[in-house]
Amino acid sequence: MPERAVVLAGGRSRRMGRDKSSIRLAGVPLLDWVLSLTEGLDIPTHVLTQDRVSGLGPLGGVETACDRFQEQQLLFLSCDMPFLNGEVIRRLAEAAPPLRGESAIYSVAGRVGFPFLFDRSGLALLGKRLEAGQRSLGGLATALSCLQIEVSGHDRWRFANVNTPTELDDAETVCLERAAELVIPKPQPQVG
Repeated sequence: MPERAVVLAGGRSRRMGRDKSSIRLAGVPLLDWVLSLTEGLDIPTHVLTQDRVSGLGPLGGVETACDRFQEQQLLFLSCDMPFLNGEVIRRLAEAAPPLRGESAIYSVAGRVGFPFLFDRSGLALLGKRLEAGQRSLGGLATALSCLQIEVSGHDRWRFANVNTPTELDDAETVCLERAAELVIPKPQPQVG
């Protein structure tokens, strides 16, 4: 299992028009869905809301987390993927055990994305790509020769992103249609 999880929650949310992490799905903020998953994994979790250098996309979050934390492997999750479960993370961790120094990523219909298990052995390459203005997660995965786990058709719904109001409506439908397969988390207490 990875040593730490980092939830990326600092994006601009241009397509949604507002902060995605606080948008409610089935009455629960999207961020709480992901935090519920990491609680079940029993690993330290950090929510990253601001990158060290802004404007670098998700790779800016990866770079920021690697600067803050020293664990060999970091599990990166996105705050807008509410349907992931522990089995998804276990499969990723089993594909790239820490001693092998590999990174692993999921692929849905040939397109890679979160969750992403990053091994620090790729840190120099990450830095070079960012210096060259290359901000693509898929490009980094290719450059690292990441182990790619292809998602089968019947599991693709678990990898849905909620980036737009339409995708939020679709996610609400998933909650209704797949209620028996989901554990809807309780909202976390608000600090403040």
